[in-house]
Amino acid sequence: MPDGPPGVVLDYARAVTERARVSLGGRLRAACLHGSAVLGGWTPGHSDVDLLLITDDDVPAPVLAALAAALAGLNAGDPGDADLLMHYAVCRAGRPGRLRAAAP
Repeated sequence: MPDGPPGVVLDYARAVTERARVSLGGRLRAACLHGSAVLGGWTPGHSDVDLLLITDDDVPAPVLAALAAALAGLNAGDPGDADLLMHYAVCRAGRPGRLRAAAP
């Protein structure tokens, strides 16, 4: 069992999550790091950073554009020049969630 995600990945995921929280204006309910970073196989310079954002409502295109702009400033500081692979899921009480691609 891995010791947990590498610190550089956790720092990056926290920075992405904070910018998402601000950009999504209260829609963000959770952010889940997944993939190789949590399974123990993340490799700097090779692996991407997988992040799932869970929102309580659909995210309009202009808000996603604002999120992409907010995340653009993080590209230079990402771990090992990793790509960010981000999706979001809409979760409403009593209704099934839907997965949406939100990669900037």
